[in-house]
Amino acid sequence: MKLTKKELANKVTEVTVVVPPSDLKKEYEHALSHFKNEVEVKGFRKGQAPLDLVKKHVDTKKLQNEVINHIYPKAVNKAIKDYKIVPVMQPKIKINKISDVDFEAVLIFIGRPDVKLADYKKVAKVATTKVEKESKTPKIETAKNMAEAKEKAKTENSAKDLRNEPSKEQKVLNQTYEDLIDQSKIDLPDLMVAEEQNRLLTGFINYLAKLKVNFDDYLKSQKITLQKVQNDYKKQATRNLKLEFILSEIAKKEKLTVDEKEVKEVIDNTPDENYKKYLSQPSQKYYIESQLLKNKVANKLVEFSEVKK
Repeated sequence: MKLTKKELANKVTEVTVVVPPSDLKKEYEHALSHFKNEVEVKGFRKGQAPLDLVKKHVDTKKLQNEVINHIYPKAVNKAIKDYKIVPVMQPKIKINKISDVDFEAVLIFIGRPDVKLADYKKVAKVATTKVEKESKTPKIETAKNMAEAKEKAKTENSAKDLRNEPSKEQKVLNQTYEDLIDQSKIDLPDLMVAEEQNRLLTGFINYLAKLKVNFDDYLKSQKITLQKVQNDYKKQATRNLKLEFILSEIAKKEKLTVDEKEVKEVIDNTPDENYKKYLSQPSQKYYIESQLLKNKVANKLVEFSEVKK
């Protein structure tokens, strides 16, 4: 397997992967072994036919996808090891050529973007001033608005709204987040934004499906276009990613960390045994750690804001 690296802007690295015919033959044989027990070849028991005959009974596209699935992890691991790449998301693969004797693809790695962080201590203090000023500003209410508000206050939803009113600390923190996003500079790769945008949109479509609502019907009922929804989620994706890297950078500057004991405590305090096993998986442990770290950063920002409860 031959690799060639190319550095692009915004921490994007492209690695071209070329697999020589001799190695590619082995990959095809390995891939065909997965189909051996699935196809029936006349004159042979199921699973006993030679690979060259099995190949004639397997869809070419399916076989090529299986070959790609075998090559991809090997290529990713070799690229990371050889070029000391530290990706922040799953590398993408783009196939240039694929046949029985020819394979060329490009792996796209995205590293952590550079963050030009705003003065977060000052931003937090200013956020407190903004929130306090807004709370003291009287709202101009028309007679109609006042009547509507009074009527709404009688409903259960209104009572729920009042119970869910964010605390002053939370308002200050939200304002701090928005100001940090506006004032910090981060150049996000388009692919990273597109991935997060797709994740958010897919999550929303799945949510509608659970409610038995067709996505196209939803667009019609709201009188909005797919493009409008995509643009909205692109903005949300950009905001999410910027905040993620901003908080991570603050954690580094403040030397905030989460140890294994803290993660274990979260898992141990989970009453459901099945869910506890789920949280014990490496990927979930990483998620718990990241959430605990965000909480520590949030507490630190509230501390810097000097907000009075």
